[in-house]
Amino acid sequence: MTQSQLVPMLNQGTISPLTAMEWQQLGIKTLAIAAVDNIRTENHTKLATIGGWAKFYQWPGQVIAWGGIQAPFKKINKNTIKSGATYWRQQQAKKLTLSDYESWSAGVQADIVLPLAQAAPYYGPVDDIDRAVEVNLAWQNQHLWGVVQGAGLKRSRQHSIQGLLDQGVQNFVLGGNNQHLPFDEWQRINEAILAMLPDGRQTMIMVSSLAELQQAISWEIDYVLTDLPRYWNRHRKIFWSGQLVDLSEVNDASIRLMQEETVLGERLLMSYNWQQLNNLLKNND
Repeated sequence: MTQSQLVPMLNQGTISPLTAMEWQQLGIKTLAIAAVDNIRTENHTKLATIGGWAKFYQWPGQVIAWGGIQAPFKKINKNTIKSGATYWRQQQAKKLTLSDYESWSAGVQADIVLPLAQAAPYYGPVDDIDRAVEVNLAWQNQHLWGVVQGAGLKRSRQHSIQGLLDQGVQNFVLGGNNQHLPFDEWQRINEAILAMLPDGRQTMIMVSSLAELQQAISWEIDYVLTDLPRYWNRHRKIFWSGQLVDLSEVNDASIRLMQEETVLGERLLMSYNWQQLNNLLKNND
């Protein structure tokens, strides 16, 4: 039986919101960092001189590097392969090119480097879905992990997977189709993808809800990436006794400090929620 790993998705290019020791104490073994969070600062060029991101932050576990592109393409044309993936910062469109991404990933020196990837709109035109498959295959660039594209089209997904296998891909990210879909469709499409993958591969998925996380664990996905506790912190939620509830509804002395809207309270709440999610994985073993 495969033991899934819970992987926090960091969003500042640093090891925040917790320290390396705090992540370790929570049982976290792998952290994921995104290019779009710090590529403009050029800190990655400095990281390369000292042995990479993990060494700089004294992190003894694994590091996953990925582009950080979560929104789908708005436009796909013949220049997209060269112009790169699109993301948004302060309501302005930015581009992450393949060369910039590879330069960044070389600096951070992660254990697992995902390819530059961006999906077509899930319910978009068939031509756009097919073009996105080709663009992502062109961006694959000899990585051992590949992101499955093809949205809801079986033929396109098959082409994506075969194209990745032809390039030597051994492990697969299911995240190319996960654009805040209704849970039933999310479950259906990812079960279909899992059934298409070869035996002996590792898998990875990014989840944005508790239901998705629990389903990913039941599928025995190797790496389950999420930033749910950060989202819960913003909305003052706590994962208490197996349920997600408003922090104000819990009457327990052990969480009194968490209920205070202070830096300490925020950190304690963040740590607690990560611990509870990690316990979900352990209890499934």
